[in-house]
Amino acid sequence: MDASCANGTSTPVTLLALWSGLRDPAEIRAEIQRTDGTSPLLLEQPFGLGTTKVRHEFDPAPVLAPGDSIGLQCSFERGLPGAEWRCDHFLLAYPANALGGVTAGGVRACPGE
Repeated sequence: MDASCANGTSTPVTLLALWSGLRDPAEIRAEIQRTDGTSPLLLEQPFGLGTTKVRHEFDPAPVLAPGDSIGLQCSFERGLPGAEWRCDHFLLAYPANALGGVTAGGVRACPGE
């Protein structure tokens, strides 16, 4: 499962924290996708069976320049049926409302698979 959130503004966006709601993933990965083609890794962490919530505060706080994005990925290698896979990410970033687009329900969301 992958998702990507782009900084579509003309100002830098600071990433403060990432929360993930999980359904038994094997690993979570987050990286910045820079406009210059580099992809610095922010987080790569394996999880034990039964893990359901993860909170990670970035220190130092990474900055997305205009046009940069953050890519989020969960991998599932435990043989669970596809319907059992679940991985939701929540980003705390500043300034507010700088990432993602607004869905029909008024919630800011980033595209994902």
